Amino acid sequence: MRGEQLREMSTAELVELRSEIELLLAERSLAGESGSAREILEEREAPGGTLRRELRVDEDGAVHGPNWYFYYYADTKTGKRRLVTENLGRALPEKYS
Repeated sequence: MRGEQLREMSTAELVELRSEIELLLAERSLAGESGSAREILEEREAPGGTLRRELRVDEDGAVHGPNWYFYYYADTKTGKRRLVTENLGRALPEKYS
């Protein structure tokens, strides 16, 4: 694909192309690793925690994502704090935009 072809594409098409490229690059960088792996594509601070856009590869090599995850700490019944991960899906919810 040449620069001229890229200039003719709409913004939505370019965004979709960028997502596909990020996915391919992440898959290649994770290839050959054993066990579960993840690559953080983007990270932002959010009220009460941290947002991360991640690509995850499970032990069988299946690629999941990229999805948004919200990380925060919560108190347990024993009074200890633990890290909680909430999968927000592929699109960042409006409340975080």
